[in-house]
Amino acid sequence: MKSIILKSVLVLCVATGAFAQTEIIKKNPEQQTESQQSENVIAKQKTEIRQVIIETKAEPVREINFEVKVGMTVPNTVKRLPLPPGIVKIVPRYADYEYFVPADGRIVIVDPNSLEIVLVIE
Repeated sequence: MKSIILKSVLVLCVATGAFAQTEIIKKNPEQQTESQQSENVIAKQKTEIRQVIIETKAEPVREINFEVKVGMTVPNTVKRLPLPPGIVKIVPRYADYEYFVPADGRIVIVDPNSLEIVLVIE
């Protein structure tokens, strides 16, 4: 009986700790993952970002032989351009990031250090 009670208390402590951590992530933007931050950018600033990129009239990348989604690595052969200053004003953490536009018109923002896609705007 004592063993069952101890196991129940242990499970409760672990579950409560995980729940508390989840709540902290939701409330504290600094602790959000890149994916969660990308969702926030899409929700709040996608129209502004799209407008700035359209104005640059970047030449589309025609041959893409990889999946274009957040978290994927872009081959080094894909021509990327530095993000325009207007984007950095909208999303300062993208200061040194790059982008490319596939032929389908999406906007793909890439971390230049890891070549990881951090944002795709449809």
